[in-house]
Amino acid sequence: MADINQGPLPGAPVYSPRLASLAAWYIPRYVRRHFHAVRCDCEGLPPVLEGPTVIFVNHSSWWDPLIGALIAARHYAHCRHFAPIDAAALNQYRVMKSLGFFPVDRNVRRGAKQFLSACEYIFTLPDTILWLTPEGRFRDVRCRPVAMKRGIGHLAEIRADLIFIPMAVEYTFGEERTAEAAVRFGSPIKMQEEPARTPADWTEFFARRLEMEMDRLAEKVMQRRWEEFEILQDGTAGVGGIYDLIRRTGSLIRGKPFAAAHGGK
Repeated sequence: MADINQGPLPGAPVYSPRLASLAAWYIPRYVRRHFHAVRCDCEGLPPVLEGPTVIFVNHSSWWDPLIGALIAARHYAHCRHFAPIDAAALNQYRVMKSLGFFPVDRNVRRGAKQFLSACEYIFTLPDTILWLTPEGRFRDVRCRPVAMKRGIGHLAEIRADLIFIPMAVEYTFGEERTAEAAVRFGSPIKMQEEPARTPADWTEFFARRLEMEMDRLAEKVMQRRWEEFEILQDGTAGVGGIYDLIRRTGSLIRGKPFAAAHGGK
């Protein structure tokens, strides 16, 4: 897969497979240091892709793009991945420009046109996934109803073969020092099988579908039903530092294996 350096319009999204491969190697290691585990609900595992796909995700944390990148590396490594980002934010993280992130200026009216033009170009490329956080800002997972910007509703009209997939994500602390990340995918929504809707109706439809997956995920996370999850990424366990060194030494003296985790995965 050759690097894409420019497209048919100014500022076209750029995707460098070489840099993406480096990110796919680094990000799981980075996530491992900061989470006890990244889990996916077994009732909502990453689905098999059947065409140009939009994965839309709730947006509660700075970690959301990294969890998405982890899933992309684990399950969709053969795809090109793209995502809109606020133009000002992209200027702070310039390396992201070669990882499929493209700028959208939310403060001007032409921002919506920029977004749709970029998406039209993206879906001319094979094996593409567009990742969206259509809430448009950080929003606590408990906020209801889920509200989305209308861009996702207009996006539903640009191609008849698009597939939309909701993905819920949330974070919690439990038995370990580091956090748990939990995700759940909803069933694919195929435009060819759906009735016609206005952009506003599509936006509301997608919001309700994402809210449904968020509620189902929240129920399992609140009840700590981790046996119903598949571990996508093992992470850090134990207290660390001198305390774990003392524990490890004690286990060695007693001739027992050292278990850093307070509980099970």
